[in-house]
Amino acid sequence: MVTIMKVLKRALYAVVAIFIGFAAGIRLCSGLLQAYGISIGLFAPMAIAALCGSAAAVFAPQIERNLTRHTITNTAAMIICVILCVTVFAIGPMRLTSLQTDPYVVTGVVSLAHRLGMALIVFTALLYFLNAVAVVFSFTKIKAAFKSVTRKDIIFAAAVLVILNILMILFCLNNKTICFWDNAGFWITSHELADVYRNQGIIELMKQIMDSVFTTDYNYIIALPATALTLLFGNTRLVFILGIANIYLYPLMLLIYAFARGSVKKPCFAAAITLISLPLMFYITKEGYVDVGAILFAMAAMILWMRSGEDKSVERFIIIGVLLFISMILRRWLVFFVVSYIAALAVDCIFYRKSAVPVVSVLAAITVPLVSFFQPYITLKLMADYGDMYAAYDRGLYTDIIGFTHVFGIIIMAVVVISMIMLCIFKKTRQRGMFLAIQIAVCFAVFVHIQSHDQQHLLLYIPAFACTLCIAIGAVVSGRIKLPAMVVCCLYALVSVYGVTLGASDNTKRPALIADTTCLPARRYDTGEVLRLVRWLDKNVGEKNKHAAILASSLAFNREILCNAEGSLNVTPISMANKEEYLMWLPQVDSRDGVFYPIYDADYVITSDPIQLHMSEENQQSVVIPARTFLNGENIANAYKKLDESFSLGWDGSIHVYIYEKQREATIEEQSEYDEIAGKPE
Repeated sequence: MVTIMKVLKRALYAVVAIFIGFAAGIRLCSGLLQAYGISIGLFAPMAIAALCGSAAAVFAPQIERNLTRHTITNTAAMIICVILCVTVFAIGPMRLTSLQTDPYVVTGVVSLAHRLGMALIVFTALLYFLNAVAVVFSFTKIKAAFKSVTRKDIIFAAAVLVILNILMILFCLNNKTICFWDNAGFWITSHELADVYRNQGIIELMKQIMDSVFTTDYNYIIALPATALTLLFGNTRLVFILGIANIYLYPLMLLIYAFARGSVKKPCFAAAITLISLPLMFYITKEGYVDVGAILFAMAAMILWMRSGEDKSVERFIIIGVLLFISMILRRWLVFFVVSYIAALAVDCIFYRKSAVPVVSVLAAITVPLVSFFQPYITLKLMADYGDMYAAYDRGLYTDIIGFTHVFGIIIMAVVVISMIMLCIFKKTRQRGMFLAIQIAVCFAVFVHIQSHDQQHLLLYIPAFACTLCIAIGAVVSGRIKLPAMVVCCLYALVSVYGVTLGASDNTKRPALIADTTCLPARRYDTGEVLRLVRWLDKNVGEKNKHAAILASSLAFNREILCNAEGSLNVTPISMANKEEYLMWLPQVDSRDGVFYPIYDADYVITSDPIQLHMSEENQQSVVIPARTFLNGENIANAYKKLDESFSLGWDGSIHVYIYEKQREATIEEQSEYDEIAGKPE
């Protein structure tokens, strides 16, 4: 009987390994096709499946010992996985199979049957889910942390929640500006996803979300909480901002407090001063960026390491790897944090842990699900040449450093650097100091090698900055000069609040002593003219099923400002015309979008004097060339008539907007002349 059970167990492991090997082979085939155009057919997955099945049958006892040691994925769980997988394959026409979670698995080089592709994906997902549950529950310190919550912790958390929501509500109610580009992107996305769910159902919603992961730099996963809130409470800007503040920013603040609570003697004071000293988190959230949601997981990964000591347990580092994986999936540029984190962890393992287990565990937890479910994300997105794509955004190292000072302030940056040096000096804290310093240094070096930092990208440094500040503040307020240190910290907190409100500086070319990125509500003084232009376009273009081209791309005037004006200002539209449809999309940044567009297809052309750009002319020829053509009345502009209607935008009305209406089709000669100037590709 014992022998029969051993044979059956080996056979079961072999069957499971065949499934896993076949899935791995499919991934190899589709990956080679995506990245290099190499087609090798079904031979590879079949060979890998046979190899994995044979290895599992031979080494079944060793595999079982490791699985039972680190996970609960035992024999019973394996049987359940196989049964469910076969069931999914057998049912076939079930509605779930209309969800193509990865087109490269289902319809890629190997022409895999859709049902079999879904079966493999479901099987793999179940396997990971069971392992994830086991790892989390085996990490008993998580349960212990919840049991140790005190009344003081609850009071602090409640106070932060109330203050955060009051500030966000006041900001939204007093904000009189128009959102566009990045600070409107996911607000609009949440509306669109909500409409997809209402009109087409959850399967189509999931399909669009998965497609976005493979085809866009800003996938929709991180917008799901905002989408749910939109469905429940409406699509106002207030709902969106309160949503990301409570779902993303508030937990991030609690994580910072949790770190302070376990690291210093006065956690409430240290956490409060740290939060006030890092206004970037609040600024990014109130501006409508969802990026803070990805940093939430990066912060959790940082805290797990900071609490690890000499711990080498697989469970802790698997959880860290999963957190890093999630952060990178939510926002592509978090890959810089992941790379720098792994580099710091590798150094830590070499000098302190004397084991490769932590690094291997983290890498496995990141790469295995990434390859299993998001392989096109690797080949189509992470492997893209962003250095070339974002060349126009390279503003130079000096500008990057100046940007740091305006977001963090020279004082805080100095405190962080000095604190890291002090941590590295003392043997007891050297391990922490080295990790934090290496993570920041590698992240900065790799990022500036690819592109320059925008404000949201500086969130990459929040985990290390927050941990360092908590340690530094906790140390000085617990030392011999306790009272003077607390007074100094409080004074700096007041100065920091002043810097992001009344003290905001317009001079961004000089370093700033304290953070001065304004957190006050914004006010735009030309909203009346913008709305007048929007309504003119709705009536004369949108309602007549025509199309208009906007030849402008600045912070004062661009296509997205017109699309989002009414929603941002909470004004009820007077027309049902869809601006996203009748306002044509045009290239804006040459290196990213290209230069040429057949502008002469537009029924109306809208441009301004002076021409509106947000970058230098050489990087926005796609806007400059057609705008000058119409302002100067050259070639294809002869087919249009300049209307008497005009609009004055900008805080002083100095941006004069003109409208040109097509009177006839441009001649072949006019089009050829324009094509030559605009650089039409062959």
